[in-house]
Amino acid sequence: MRTKSEEKRQSIMAIAAEVFREVGFEQASMAQIAARVGGSKTTLYNYFPSKEDLFVNIMMQAAEADMTALFGGLQLGQCSMEETLLRFGQRFLQLVCTDEMLALRRLLITAAGCSDIGQQFYAKGPQRGMNQLASYLQQMMEQGQLYQEDPQIAARHLKGLLESEMLELCTLRVEQLPTPQRIEAIAQRAVRVFLRGYQPT
Repeated sequence: MRTKSEEKRQSIMAIAAEVFREVGFEQASMAQIAARVGGSKTTLYNYFPSKEDLFVNIMMQAAEADMTALFGGLQLGQCSMEETLLRFGQRFLQLVCTDEMLALRRLLITAAGCSDIGQQFYAKGPQRGMNQLASYLQQMMEQGQLYQEDPQIAARHLKGLLESEMLELCTLRVEQLPTPQRIEAIAQRAVRVFLRGYQPT
């Protein structure tokens, strides 16, 4: 059961997310958010020590459940490595190629230029996910299914291949969000290229 304090915190985050989306991270202020929440800046700072901390918490909450499901699927023994990576790739693209995640990505890129918010967010979310992916790839290397290389670099290579066809284009609104069929095709191509580079012949 949520306490009143937790309900208030969630209410602040929901309202702040609206403000960030409307005016952007740089233009948004704690005073503006407090006015919309209906309280004082002091109350706001009791829950969040800074605008950066508030923003990071909003982004993490938006992605947390999806990230857990995404990286939780990287388990041994359930299916072949190729199938595991294909499923991971599709889920990854389904997560990052959504209107909400793209909007948050744009805000994060803008905000990272003037604060340490990018470092905060990366440490709390993407880094943990990449560690899980690297751990899975390392196990595949130990089993001889992949060449022995730095698993962190291998994880970045796979992520880069998955993102390469669509993420920049969607972020810049050059193209519309990909259909499920296109996401499946992109994931297949990315995993195929990754395995050609890392799988022993």
